[in-house]
Amino acid sequence: MLSLPCKVLLMSGMSNGAFADITSMRSTEERVVHLNNILKFAVFKKDRSLLAIGGPWNAALDGGDPLADCSCLIRTAIRYVKELVQVDLSNCTSWNRFLEVHYNRVGNDGLFSHKEITVLFVPNLSECVPSMDIWRNNWIAYRKSKIEREQLIMKEKSPGDPKEQKQAVLEEPNEA
Repeated sequence: MLSLPCKVLLMSGMSNGAFADITSMRSTEERVVHLNNILKFAVFKKDRSLLAIGGPWNAALDGGDPLADCSCLIRTAIRYVKELVQVDLSNCTSWNRFLEVHYNRVGNDGLFSHKEITVLFVPNLSECVPSMDIWRNNWIAYRKSKIEREQLIMKEKSPGDPKEQKQAVLEEPNEA
């Protein structure tokens, strides 16, 4: 029996400008940022362990033969990232097969149970990131909808118009 989990390491942080700065001929004292401070990785934390995002290949959902065709493992990766992190990587066309780990798994009886091959991909996320104009428009639309939702909630919580409430408070002492 063979098990084929597929994991994804989401990495960000290296713009072309940062890459040029790091690879320049300037001395280390003149460089602004160190490589360790630029790269960021998205992983899951379980107890005190860090886990890559992903899960097992499923023939019914992902199709293909992962031993012969890498694209079915990429479909597995896209499916798990979308399901677990709500990030759609279907537009990503560059998937770096970064690491492959072979395990001989042992069953409860202490004997060999099955072989597991875990594949770790590092996709090129720059293809999935929207342009600055699209990002700005999405951000403005998000902020606008958030403000509208907050205003609606405030209206539902407070009875009447705030001006009417102030007038009612001012009029009550005169009547007494």
